[in-house]
Amino acid sequence: MKNYDLTPKEKIGWRKGVKFITPLIRWFQSSKSPGEVLESPMYFFNKYFTDDLYQMMGEFTNLYAIQNHQKLILTTTQELKTFVGIHIPVLMGNLHYPRLRFYWDSKRSVRIPIVADNVPK
Repeated sequence: MKNYDLTPKEKIGWRKGVKFITPLIRWFQSSKSPGEVLESPMYFFNKYFTDDLYQMMGEFTNLYAIQNHQKLILTTTQELKTFVGIHIPVLMGNLHYPRLRFYWDSKRSVRIPIVADNVPK
């Protein structure tokens, strides 16, 4: 299949005599005054991960379970917020425990409180 929008390789070359003028760069200047407090990172995170998004994630998670003939658990938005909260700092991805249970198992000293206190046993 040919892509007719691309210039053929043999016709590609440097142009001579073309001057490039660097555009004026306007560096970012904050509109906040020096004494004004900036919003928290959580404020900005919640701008992208809204309650509507969690609601939709829950609906599609439940729909996926139904379509695959799995046990329907009825995932809630709070469970999804907990799930995302655990995975955002990539705790499980960085630690690489050999068993998932190690993250919340109270019998081991490797227990991670942020995971253990939010994941059901």
